[in-house]
Amino acid sequence: MIDDDLDKLLSDIDEQNEYSSSREATREFQQKQARRHDNVVLPEEDGTDQKESFLKRIERIDYGNASEFHDKGITGAIRYHIDQCNRFKDAITYFDAPEGLQSVLRKYNYTFVRYLENIERYFDKYVIELNRDNLRKKAQKDFPLMFEGYEEENKINFLLIKELFVNLRNYNTLVKHEWIELGKSIGVINFADGGKALFQQLDNIVAESTGYCKQTDIFLHAVAAILSLPVDDFDVLERDMNNRLVYHDYFDYSLENMYSFVPEVRESINKQGQVEEYRKERSQAQESEKLEEKLSEPGTSQEEQQHNADADNDVQDDFSEPGVETYTGSSAVNFTVKGTRHWNTREPYIIQIDPEKLGDDYRQMKDAFYFTMSPLSDDALKGEIRRNLVKYKSGSNTDVLPGYEEFLSRKISSLFNEIMDEFNISKENQSLFFYHLGPATVYNILLAEFKNNGYGSCFKYEEGNRIKRFLPTEFIKENVLRWFENNINSLDLQFDSINNFDSMRKMVTRKYYSEIDQFNKRVDEVIRRMDQDAQKKIDRKKFIKQKAPLRFSLMQMIIYNRFVEKTAFK
Repeated sequence: MIDDDLDKLLSDIDEQNEYSSSREATREFQQKQARRHDNVVLPEEDGTDQKESFLKRIERIDYGNASEFHDKGITGAIRYHIDQCNRFKDAITYFDAPEGLQSVLRKYNYTFVRYLENIERYFDKYVIELNRDNLRKKAQKDFPLMFEGYEEENKINFLLIKELFVNLRNYNTLVKHEWIELGKSIGVINFADGGKALFQQLDNIVAESTGYCKQTDIFLHAVAAILSLPVDDFDVLERDMNNRLVYHDYFDYSLENMYSFVPEVRESINKQGQVEEYRKERSQAQESEKLEEKLSEPGTSQEEQQHNADADNDVQDDFSEPGVETYTGSSAVNFTVKGTRHWNTREPYIIQIDPEKLGDDYRQMKDAFYFTMSPLSDDALKGEIRRNLVKYKSGSNTDVLPGYEEFLSRKISSLFNEIMDEFNISKENQSLFFYHLGPATVYNILLAEFKNNGYGSCFKYEEGNRIKRFLPTEFIKENVLRWFENNINSLDLQFDSINNFDSMRKMVTRKYYSEIDQFNKRVDEVIRRMDQDAQKKIDRKKFIKQKAPLRFSLMQMIIYNRFVEKTAFK
């Protein structure tokens, strides 16, 4: 009887109204908490009010390596760990190490590489999360959870800093753990024959990296102070964080203002202001000189401009190759060929897609139940396949196509940032550089990365209890074109300027020859240490080509082959 009455009572509840009112009550409570915190005057020894107290507190705290994040940008600063991984990989690639050391390196190589790949995987994830645009989108999405009413720029900036804090804290914690564990594993090298020098080198790399993590932790504590997050709540979960933060109306929460409290940045800003003032004065003086020249020689400036324009057109005509057919293949992507010259309307500015193979990719992916997003050991891969196969056979939704599209989009965006950092491309030229790199080159980099590191593959179940593994190459091409159409072709760029292309080509060429010269010196040193008979038998060109992957990444080699006429990799 009691159970029947209880069931009736529960059945009378309007779920939607209850949910809405509960959500509204929660939001109201959060706002009250935020406002309550905002009215609390934090105690100060000198008796100053809350505003002065807050400003004094954030002026005198240590900002760690904040200047790195200011100068390089957030994603540029966290790339430090990728550079350190590359240094570590270079160091353990010994051409002529003693046999005892080589044996140890072979035995423990998987252990070392596992930690390095974990760091790289974390970077691939958080370089997207920490992108400034993505931080802002997340801040806008979470605005109703913290504030009421219309969006205000300063409140959005407050939440953006919160998102920066959460994601950078998570990334730094994960990466620091990997460096510490890697540091523990390299002790075996110190006891190998001839391994002391290498151990010291690797130990220094680990120490520098963990030191960078500690400095980043200091920076994060400074960010927490700006958010007025209590010290004891530094490690609080994100879901419990909002009620512990304090928003101050009077404070400018833009990243630029936050960085202005960093002594090194403030000094740099002051120096930059002096430089800009000098440039402004110098520019005004030069403009005055030009005006005097124009008055004394009327018409000259216009003639020179016309001459320069004609010369640029002549250079473009020299690159024209009549009769080259442009073919982009059959695809669901409405890809726009932005170039109008023959030299930029063919590969690598387009990709040829086989329509039959593309259709086959779609059919196979429809039946696929799993795909790999990162390198896995054999045991881990078998475990993932088993778990996903059970879901597939139980009738659960295992459609991999949307997930694989998102994976490719994120991978290309991550690759974009990695390339810009590697070649130090200025922000205003990044999109144009990627345009000249071309969809075909980006596809080649992805394909090489997937094949070399064993991920990006899809798995489908076939009759006879067989699992088929396949790489949907034409589908990857289609998604590369889609990414370019959405992120590059939609921009207002100088697509046909051969001068811009030539300056980028020269920049990459200079970087290539600088690095290949250093590599050649190292190869020559190795060859000199060989006995006379071995030196006579060695094919130096072939030897360099074989050893190049030890010094250059697949990405570097493919990009150098794109822009440099002759490389050691071809």
